[in-house]
Amino acid sequence: MESLAFLSSNGYEVIEISNVSTQVVAGTIYNFDLTFRNELSDHTRVFRVKAIIVPWEGVAEVLEANELPPPTMKPKYGGAAPYTFNKENAMDKLILEAVENKSKNLLGKEKMSTHKFKEVRNATNQLVAGNIYKFDIVFANDEGNDEVIFEAVVYVVPWENKLEIQSLTVKDY
Repeated sequence: MESLAFLSSNGYEVIEISNVSTQVVAGTIYNFDLTFRNELSDHTRVFRVKAIIVPWEGVAEVLEANELPPPTMKPKYGGAAPYTFNKENAMDKLILEAVENKSKNLLGKEKMSTHKFKEVRNATNQLVAGNIYKFDIVFANDEGNDEVIFEAVVYVVPWENKLEIQSLTVKDY
């Protein structure tokens, strides 16, 4: 069984305690669901926990902690849905940085040194065993009169710390 302390030390924080019940015995038994969220990926995991507290003996012990299966997600018919990138979101920031670095290698550092990230256009997200992001990433020179547009397809599996650029092509140069 994966320890709850392991989750805390790997970027997960407790965001909710729910379905709490108690039973008084020689101490108090608590049953509750504990929801963890990973700050980087926004991935959540829920554990059903059973703990006992016997304050007069200084005992506070987790008896059981079992991960609950993720809620069933209904597929969105039609595949990919529109997506808005948020540069403040840690996962979106990682995706954009990876694509930016690879685009510099693709077109050449000299050319890309005069161009800075401008915006993301035509972004979609498709839920698979992870997420597939498709988008155009635009770089422009300081004057804004010269744009380079790349078309990117990025596959992300946050719970496996996987980020793979499946394709990156120059769309308009």
